[in-house]
Amino acid sequence: MNWIRRIRLGWKQALGRPAPRPSAPPLALSHPALGELAGTAEELRGAVMVGAQRVTLIVRPDGGPMDDALRLAVEAAGQLPGLHERSLRQIAEDSLASYNNDWRVGQTVGADGKAVDFEKPLLSAAEFSVQFSLTEVDVCGPDLLSLWYDCGDLFWGHSFSATFFDGLAGEIDVQMLG
Repeated sequence: MNWIRRIRLGWKQALGRPAPRPSAPPLALSHPALGELAGTAEELRGAVMVGAQRVTLIVRPDGGPMDDALRLAVEAAGQLPGLHERSLRQIAEDSLASYNNDWRVGQTVGADGKAVDFEKPLLSAAEFSVQFSLTEVDVCGPDLLSLWYDCGDLFWGHSFSATFFDGLAGEIDVQMLG
């Protein structure tokens, strides 16, 4: 490839790397049910309230019309307390035994640099669930909703997602991340 063509294509394309996508123009939307949303045609951000807690809302069209993703976001916002409770029950069902059997026992490093054993108390499902704080509602396309949770130090800094793959009535897939 000659130098002039490299200059025209740009170094990234000349080396076989994809050129960066141009950034989408900014977008601001005042939605009647979701409030103020800002971002681009590829991602809108706002906030929803769950009780007294303000939770980040992210809406992505996933290659389809943004209106389809916004419909799911409106439906989810209207049912958020119930979806949150269902998610917490599923997280407890999937992860409480693991916490009680493995994650509550371990070692830390003491001030003197030596290993110090610790053992936290066994938790009931209710005690376990109140440790989880909803941090984000992520809508992707017309059918996928994920609720993201922080659980303090229960799982040593990991976070959890509870994902509804087939709309809001479907099964919930729980994942520990981080």
